[in-house]
Formats: sequence, structure tokens, C-alpha cells
Amino acid sequence: MESFVYLGSEIHNSGSSEPEVLRRISLAKSCFNLLNRGIWRSSISVLTKVQLYRTYIQPVLLHGSETWALTRALLDKVDAFDNICLRPILRIPYVDHVANATVRLRAGSPPQLSRLIQRSRLRLFGHVARMDASLAISRALKTSVRGLPVERKRPPGRPRHTWLRTLGADLQPHNHGLNLAWRCAQDREHWKHLVETATL
Repeated sequence: MESFVYLGSEIHNSGSSEPEVLRRISLAKSCFNLLNRGIWRSSISVLTKVQLYRTYIQPVLLHGSETWALTRALLDKVDAFDNICLRPILRIPYVDHVANATVRLRAGSPPQLSRLIQRSRLRLFGHVARMDASLAISRALKTSVRGLPVERKRPPGRPRHTWLRTLGADLQPHNHGLNLAWRCAQDREHWKHLVETATL
């Protein structure tokens, strides 16, 4: 079996998050199009439309996103979908050369989806790091954070882009490695402050 859906998320035998990300974008796009005539083209205020978009469309896309191992290319696709949706809400034709930054400013500067995903990922890491050490999920994450034993060699070829690699990229601007992040996450308030700072 190449893939299957479990708890609303597609699990692929390659371990890649790409099939699930593309599936979520497709689902969110379908939901967005269903409201095209009744909501997005209506006379409702832009502020209300943006709020409806964030309430009803974004959760469809972001379901389970805290577990995704995202490459830069996948992040760009997620943010591109967000910007594409905001244009019809603001009645900006796709052929008009309006910068994405201007589109977001007119929409009230909503947070980018990539930032929301990053925040959820960091929160999940902190939550698991503070779990009872006897739980399997806590032991598995702690072992992964410590890395492979010295006597074990990494398989040849390019290493897979994993969830922990994505998390490491989140932490890099703050000079936090995974081991330091694990220790910091034990202090809930300290970790909460780091998450908010990292996703500004």
C-alpha cells in the first residue's frame, strides 16, 4: 500500500509530507470555491470575508500541519495558496500586477500560513517534551533529539527531510539546537515566550 488516510491525514510510505500538503491544498481550494458566489463575491465587508476565510477555509488546510516536514518549496506552495485566496476576497483580478505584500496589507495583514504552521510545530514539540518520560511518544522524540548512537552509521545518500530537521530550521535563528530546545521546553512559560518570538 502506497498511502492511506488516518485521522484525516494521508500517510505515505515514503515518509514525505508532500502528498498530504498537496491534498490539503486541494481540499481547501474546493471549500473556497464553494463559497465563491455566496460569500467572496457578495457585498459583505472585506474584514468579515477575511475573518470567514480564516475561520472556515484555513483550518481545512492546516489540519495536522504541526506534524508536517516542510521543505522551502512546500512552504511556498502553502503561502501561495493563501495569497491566491485573498485576491478574489479583495476583488483584485489575477492579471493585475499587485504585490503580495500589498494584498496582505489590504486584507488587514493576516499572519502567513507558514508562520501559523511554525507556531503549531513548536507548540507540539514543547507539549511532547513536557510529557511523562514513561510515555512512548516522549521516549521516541527524546531518542530522536539525541541522534543516532556513535556506532551507527548514516545510510548513504542525501538524508531525508524530517520533522526534526524542519524544527531545527525554526530554532536556528535563535541559536537553539534540538537538545537545548528540549531543556528549554521543560519551562512552559519560557517556551511559550520563545514560540511567540520565533513566529513574529
